[in-house]
Amino acid sequence: MHGSLARIIGAKFFTQFDPAISDIFALLAFAAGFLARPFGALVFGRLGDLVGRKLIILAGCGLAALTYFPLFAKLTQEANPALYNAQQNIPVTVAADPADCHFQFNPTGTLVHTSSCDIAKQVLAGLSVPYKQVDVPAGTVAAIKAGSASVASFDAAKAGAGAGAARAALVRETMAALSAAGYPPAANPSVVKMDGPFDVFRPQTATIVGLLTVLMVYVTMVYSPIVFATVTLVIGALFVPETKDRDIFAEDHTARRA
Repeated sequence: MHGSLARIIGAKFFTQFDPAISDIFALLAFAAGFLARPFGALVFGRLGDLVGRKLIILAGCGLAALTYFPLFAKLTQEANPALYNAQQNIPVTVAADPADCHFQFNPTGTLVHTSSCDIAKQVLAGLSVPYKQVDVPAGTVAAIKAGSASVASFDAAKAGAGAGAARAALVRETMAALSAAGYPPAANPSVVKMDGPFDVFRPQTATIVGLLTVLMVYVTMVYSPIVFATVTLVIGALFVPETKDRDIFAEDHTARRA
């Protein structure tokens, strides 16, 4: 299971490396989580004995839900300040027919969208560019707008065999439009880069090292999206009983005496 996820995570998050290096990075992320587990058991296991398991589990879910976005934003700010400033100050929109747009939930990267709106959103997500959707009349082909530039998307179903080439052209044109609007190019020298997985041991700022450590533990131990952490918190608080100071075998003893 971990091997399969490593290939998916490597292809999704470590695209700047060849496949073998990407897989190693993904496996290192898993390793960070496993290394953290014994320490977590020593600390939170004992704490659970004192205050109860339910509180510890719900606190973990709540902490994850509250800190996912801030941690990723802080990581971007520290590792790529030019990209962070562009995300905050340069508005990017997707002008599209609302009926052409669908919910963009694709955790494994295997879901294929074909509408022009969904493709435009996927391209921007792949480039780490936040955007807002602007509604346009029905039947209008979606377009990505950055500054004064506008790049028309395409419908993959209509493009047929040429969909791959059309997507590549859309990515190139979008990158050019973003660069013209003020977004940093991919070869930005201010970006923290690594040539291989063992570059994590070379000198880095303490903030980046700390954020990467926390995020790797999050990815390996609480990888589900924020909504699942929140749902777990709510359902657990309402319906899961606390077992501290409670004989969980009491019903068994009663049944045996009967």
